[in-house]
Amino acid sequence: MRILHVIPFFAPSWMYGGPVRAMHEITRRLARRGHHVEVFATDVYGGVPFPHPVGRPVEIDGVTTTFFRHVGGDYAPYVCPPLARALRRRVREFEVVHASCGFSWTGVQVRRQAVGAGVPFVYQAHGALDRVKWRRPWLVKPLAFMVFERRVIRDAAALIALNAFEAGAYRACGAAADRIAVIPNGVDTDFWRPGDATQAGAFRQRHAIACPRPIIACVGRLEKIKGVDRLLEAFARVARPSADRPLSPSAPVLVFAGPDEGMLPWLQARARTLGLAEAVLFADELPSEQVRDLYRDAAAVALFSYGEGLPLTALEALACGAPVVVSEECHVPEVEEAGAGHVVRSGDIDAFAGALNRLLADPALRARQSARARALAVDRFPWDSVIGRIEALYESVMGWRPGVLRLKRGRDPG
Repeated sequence: MRILHVIPFFAPSWMYGGPVRAMHEITRRLARRGHHVEVFATDVYGGVPFPHPVGRPVEIDGVTTTFFRHVGGDYAPYVCPPLARALRRRVREFEVVHASCGFSWTGVQVRRQAVGAGVPFVYQAHGALDRVKWRRPWLVKPLAFMVFERRVIRDAAALIALNAFEAGAYRACGAAADRIAVIPNGVDTDFWRPGDATQAGAFRQRHAIACPRPIIACVGRLEKIKGVDRLLEAFARVARPSADRPLSPSAPVLVFAGPDEGMLPWLQARARTLGLAEAVLFADELPSEQVRDLYRDAAAVALFSYGEGLPLTALEALACGAPVVVSEECHVPEVEEAGAGHVVRSGDIDAFAGALNRLLADPALRARQSARARALAVDRFPWDSVIGRIEALYESVMGWRPGVLRLKRGRDPG
């Protein structure tokens, strides 16, 4: 198949989080399977000079990628007139177009050019339809939905939902169930895997964390939506249950590993106020190999997010055999169902602390959940399975025209 992916940001713009990493994996794995895959993206790069040529194709991991100069700041909606012109010239060269990221100018342009040319397009919001995220800023996204996003959802040949929650969000936006395919993010279970005896303790040694102290890991951007504020409050109940007592030498250590997006000064000040300055490590953004070491050394990986699509960090931790404790807003109910960790109801800091305490107090429970975590990742989230389902979805929309049944009967890959 000839497949065009259009996304506001692409590798190496890793600072834009999960969608970049997921689409990088999807495009390169589709190319490996023999498909002709191209990517159109803007040159947003976190406010610093972009490292690749703009306006001409470059090869990124076997995928022909063209970056186009955007206008305005490095934030939504990522307006990029040269990308729109390239779409208008070339969209008929492709059998299917895959538009990624909700509330983006690129998605609006894909709808306009693909529908006009009669080329089917698949739309993937990547968690953007979560109403929690609409509050930032409070008025812009509802207005954008009324004017633009609703049309993108209406005219897509098919919609990819990361989980049942996102499928429900599409339906709430007016999409019929037969147009929605639930296809999760995947994880590279060959790279993200438990370590052997020779690899144990690598993160501890690198950061001088004493062996008796269990590690609770939180990997991701330090921003409000990730719930790092309430995770710190939950950790305080675990590490220092009584404010009258000093911090124990064997108290757990909370490791935040990710770039700061505005929360670091608050977290540092709050840790000092709680008497936890010696129990909280801010490791900044780490290479993948060091993140893997962190997962392997962690007694638990904690994500207390206010809103997520489907966090790749949770999948990576599971693949490394780390029990996870997540808020229900992370939308990974499989964790609880498989016995691979705990899902905590929204905003319940005491319950989150209780789940962490149970893991820290029971080595046998940790061992059971570790084995189940790895099994869950291998069974439910391997990339080969995910890519196969995406291929089937593309094939199912061939011949689509606006107003025609989107998913061919009997071919729904969800």
